Amino acid sequence: MFQLARCGEADATDYFRRVAILYQPQVAIIGTGTMAGVRDSLLELGADWGLAEDQVMASLTDRRGAECITRSIEDASRRGATGTPAFFVGNERISNIGFFTTDGLACILDARLAAGTSP
Repeated sequence: MFQLARCGEADATDYFRRVAILYQPQVAIIGTGTMAGVRDSLLELGADWGLAEDQVMASLTDRRGAECITRSIEDASRRGATGTPAFFVGNERISNIGFFTTDGLACILDARLAAGTSP
């Protein structure tokens, strides 16, 4: 799904908007029970975003992107992430769910900066 979020040279705004959208039907997409069902769901979302089928399929089969995601997952696991989203300040995993909102994230970062901890 992260590969699809990046599809079509999405800028940061589009990428994060797409990721937020993908979290909503995540259970339904995976719950289709087949790779064909997952593919069809992602093709449908891609079409909603104005992406052609060949663009979506190219993003889903991009080996370099998949390797990058695998490295990211492995690194997050080593650092103590047990799911997504996970948020770290330095090497410390933040368990406060306040980072789910921009105000909550600002509060966490402001407290770290005030304590002299670099985010």
